[in-house]
Amino acid sequence: MDAKLAQAGAAITQFVTQIEPRDDIFLYAFNSKPYLLQPLTFDHQLVLQRVSLLHAEGESSIYDALIHGIETLQRGCHRKKALFLITDGMDNSSFHSKQKVMAAAHKLNSPIFSIGIGNANYQGPLNLMVMGLGRQDDYVDTRTLSELAQQTGGQIYLLRTVGNGDQLKKDAAAIAGAIGNHYTLGFVANKPNINSFRLEVRNHPGAIIKVEGASISIVNVADTARSK
Repeated sequence: MDAKLAQAGAAITQFVTQIEPRDDIFLYAFNSKPYLLQPLTFDHQLVLQRVSLLHAEGESSIYDALIHGIETLQRGCHRKKALFLITDGMDNSSFHSKQKVMAAAHKLNSPIFSIGIGNANYQGPLNLMVMGLGRQDDYVDTRTLSELAQQTGGQIYLLRTVGNGDQLKKDAAAIAGAIGNHYTLGFVANKPNINSFRLEVRNHPGAIIKVEGASISIVNVADTARSK
């Protein structure tokens, strides 16, 4: 990660400056274990100051960092929450297991967004947005990150090479925008015995919809129905 830290720091700065000023945020760094650089705060400048403390050494404890991040996120004051992870590798030193991370993410019920820098460790029908060109020897655990995104309603961006950092900043900005446009909708059916509904989504092309409970038929802007 050493050669990519400057670009990652710029992406974090892009993200922090774009989110709402009233959002409370925190910052973890991780190598062989997670380090809380900035506890939950409304003072975004404190987070930006801590970005300079990032440095590369040791192994990678992605699962432990996610567990700590989820636990910290649960203490946030807002009902709407989201977690944002940047990594360039595979987990190789965590105490917690992937299964515990997935269980914690499911219980959290908030989206997890991530940016992976490197080559995908898995090629398959996953929700990947692949950016950049080039080839690197390191791999990113895209399988886990994609599973987290799909389970929580988040998204993963993959850059095979960080380049000058422009695409990384664009992806961070896209995640900030997605978090700002994330809504939770609920309703009470007037016929409680019905377990199937029709939901129309208008003027939101590409919207990611997470459905729990009842079977819902989703109609997108092109009026093409698909089941979830």
